Amino acid sequence: MDKMSRREYQTERTKISVWTFCPNVDNRMERNYVEKIRRFYWYRRDRGLGKQTIAMAAMLLLMVIILAGAIAKSVVTQKALRNEAEMPANTATGPAISISPVTGAAVLGEETGSEEVPSDNNKALDVDTTGLSPFLGFMSDSAFEDLENQLTVLCQNRGCKSAKKLTYQQTKNRFDVTSFILLSDGSVYQCDYNLKSCAVKLSQTSYTEADIQQMKDQQLRAEQETLKKQQQEEKKKLQKQKKASKKRSSKKKTKKKSTQKTSKKKKSKK
Repeated sequence: MDKMSRREYQTERTKISVWTFCPNVDNRMERNYVEKIRRFYWYRRDRGLGKQTIAMAAMLLLMVIILAGAIAKSVVTQKALRNEAEMPANTATGPAISISPVTGAAVLGEETGSEEVPSDNNKALDVDTTGLSPFLGFMSDSAFEDLENQLTVLCQNRGCKSAKKLTYQQTKNRFDVTSFILLSDGSVYQCDYNLKSCAVKLSQTSYTEADIQQMKDQQLRAEQETLKKQQQEEKKKLQKQKKASKKRSSKKKTKKKSTQKTSKKKKSKK
C-alpha cells in the first residue's frame, strides 16, 4: 500500500478479480447482489483466503448439482414405476420378448388353449340337477325338462350350484301334487304339478329345510295316528265278529242237544 497508490491498488485488484468476468446485469437489485458477493470475495482474498473461498463455492455448487440429480432420479424412477403399474399384465416388455421362431403347431396350440380356458359365464352354467330325478317318477318328460330349465336359470341368477327335491310332498286331490325343492343357498321353492294337464308352476317360499322336515314329521305322526285308529277299529270289529260267532256256535250246540233229547224220548216211547 505504501509503494502503490489507492487508485492503482483498486485497478490492480479489479484486474486480478475473477468477478470481472461476470456479465453486466441491468437489474439494479441483481447488480447489488453481485456486488456484495464480490466484496465478500475481496474481503476473503485480502486476508489470504481467496483459494479457500473458491474451493468452498465449488464444493457448494457440486453439492447442489448432486442434490438436484438425486431429486431428478427419484422423480424419474417413481414415474417409471407408476407407468409399469398402469401397464396391462398381458403386455410384454422389452426383456420379456423373445426372438425364438414360432411353428404352426405352437400357434395352433395357443389358439386351442385360449378357446379351452373356461370363462366365468361357462362356470355359472354348471348346475347340478341330479337331485331332481325323483320327479321322473310321476312327471312327464316334457314337464321335467321345463322344470329343469327353469331351475337352471334360477340357480344361475342366484349363484347356486345345485338343486334337489325334498322327500316331503303334498297331494291335494287326485291330480295336484305339491313338491318342494332346496337350492344350495338354502332357499326353498314350491313346485305345483298337475298330473292331468302336465302343467308345472314354480314359486318361491319363505320355508327352510328344517320347516319342510317338520311338516314331514307332522304328516308322519298324523298318518301313524290314523293307522292306529284303523287298527283299533279293525280289532273291535274282529272282537265283535268273534262274539257273534261264539253266540252262533252256542245256539247251534243248544239246538243239537235239544234235538238229541227229543230223539231219545221218542225212542224210549217206542
